[in-house]
Amino acid sequence: MFTGIIHHLGSITSITHRNNSVVLVIAHSFESLRIGESVSVDGVCLTVIDADSCHFTCELSSETCRVTTASRYILHQSVNVERAMQCNDRFGGHIVMGHVYGMCKISFIKKENDFVVFQFSDVTQEKRVFLVKKGCITINGVSLTINEINQQSSSDFSVMVIPHTLRNTNLSHCSLGDYVNVEYDYFAKLIVHYCESIFDTACHSRFTTR
Repeated sequence: MFTGIIHHLGSITSITHRNNSVVLVIAHSFESLRIGESVSVDGVCLTVIDADSCHFTCELSSETCRVTTASRYILHQSVNVERAMQCNDRFGGHIVMGHVYGMCKISFIKKENDFVVFQFSDVTQEKRVFLVKKGCITINGVSLTINEINQQSSSDFSVMVIPHTLRNTNLSHCSLGDYVNVEYDYFAKLIVHYCESIFDTACHSRFTTR
């Protein structure tokens, strides 16, 4: 589990395509990174399969490449990295599982003094129910708060990013039209799933008892 508080920016130094997977080598500045541990890369929970003091290697499945921005990676691209939290860590962001639920497109960028407002589109009907004003959302692994939800198009939402986050994450490298990884709030997904299950059960019971 992660918190969405990015530790630092890593850099992709190698991309190898293998049948239905991709192997990445990423330059990092973690201390004592261990083989087998989990690292969030742009919000995607990945397993370290090899590591030294400067680089770690991870393998991405075809499914991960399909639903995330991983298929668009290029050499020397900056990625947000965070180690899985320990039990005694401070909980600075929100619960982030590293299970990216798809991508969104940056449809609007506006600078407001030292802050930047990002608006995102391409949220499918299935995922709209996870959007709650002032609720949590994870963009490229960064814990953020939903600032507004477009009333004309409920699939559009915006966040406001503070200067510190811009300086320390790859959101500062994003441009209009870019795609980003999105993980919706864990509790929102649980509640929606539970309510849908109750509704489906009630409907099934209603019609089968007639």
